[in-house]
Amino acid sequence: MSFIKKILFSYLLGIILATALFANKIDLTTHGRLSLGYFGNSFGFLNTSAFGLNAYVMADFGITEHWSIGMGATGIWNIWSLFPFNNIMTSIGDVSDIYILYKNDNFKIIIGRFNASQGKTEMITNGFFNGPLQGVAVSYKTSSATTLWFSYINSWLNNGFMPGRIGSDLKGLSPYFADGKITIGGEVLMVGEDIVFKIQKGSFLVSPWVLLNTKAPDGTTRVTFDPIAQIGSKFNLQIPIHEAWQSITSGDAIFQYGNGTIQNDASDDFLGYVNVDEEIKYTRYRLNTNNEKYVDYSISFGIGVRAVIAKQTGRFFALNDSTRFYGQFLNNAIYGTGNTWTAYVFSKMEHKFFDIHLLIGGGTYSEVSLIGAWKAYRKNRLSNGQTLGFDIGAGYSFTNGNNAANHALMVFGKIAY
Repeated sequence: MSFIKKILFSYLLGIILATALFANKIDLTTHGRLSLGYFGNSFGFLNTSAFGLNAYVMADFGITEHWSIGMGATGIWNIWSLFPFNNIMTSIGDVSDIYILYKNDNFKIIIGRFNASQGKTEMITNGFFNGPLQGVAVSYKTSSATTLWFSYINSWLNNGFMPGRIGSDLKGLSPYFADGKITIGGEVLMVGEDIVFKIQKGSFLVSPWVLLNTKAPDGTTRVTFDPIAQIGSKFNLQIPIHEAWQSITSGDAIFQYGNGTIQNDASDDFLGYVNVDEEIKYTRYRLNTNNEKYVDYSISFGIGVRAVIAKQTGRFFALNDSTRFYGQFLNNAIYGTGNTWTAYVFSKMEHKFFDIHLLIGGGTYSEVSLIGAWKAYRKNRLSNGQTLGFDIGAGYSFTNGNNAANHALMVFGKIAY
């Protein structure tokens, strides 16, 4: 982080503290977690495994109806260091959240460090830049069906977060400074639009977007201009089939100019990415004592294909993704390289007592993963629906391709509120 960014960060912190001090009434909400987990793979179950405590705590202060501020911290303690083994988990901590947020019915802006995928600060529809980010995010609802959004990102807290993957944010932690900056490379500017069309009882979302990164990641924070440009679109089509059955067709199509790692031949700078996914979902509804409908469980199954169309030396630039694969998280798989593809089938069950994910895929990158979590304890904590819970999770993943570890194992316990 440069000197100027440190000054701006300190200025933002001062605004947040001053705003809190002069507020007449504060609406405080908190959430957090404490987990103990083991994550190992066949690069060496004892020599390159992660075993430790992962803690996160976050508080949001509602200053007025439209303004709020947030502060949060996260850290990991390497328990493995007490034993005569090496560990890829490093004891470290960082300020995970410190933001100021303004929103009304149509407009929303967040400045600082925030999770762009969860809670009040959820913003970005793009499926490749998720989790804790540092920068500015703006959205403006131009109509009931259309939303414009803009994001500026200059760093990233890599806590392993992979949208929809069980336990993914419990394995490790790389702070905003400097690991997050090295991962991003330069300054990232993104602008997009979400458009929703009603189709009978279903809906169709299309979200075109463009991205400019001023420097491809090359393992340094040196100032240079080696840009990456992307133009793409996300789509999601949801159509009810019969009563509790639903078809969900989704995917992404992206063109990239620039190499996601280092400068190479000009032919390495052209890349295409495609991911198409068809899911059939059954949802079982029940009625509670107040005759209100709630989801008891859902079962999904489907097929999909994912491909990076480029020379093998090309690299697709993304911080993470919203696909169904566990290999990047557990097996250290790198499936963003050019000339890679996977066709896959999947199934998942989300129950009020447990979640189970199964994926089987083959191609230049292959994966078989079975992951589950038992929601061992739940208790309502606040009237707004927040709960105190304890989860136990476990899973196994086999991968082949892109220098990934063949076998990986995960076991964890998590208290969250």
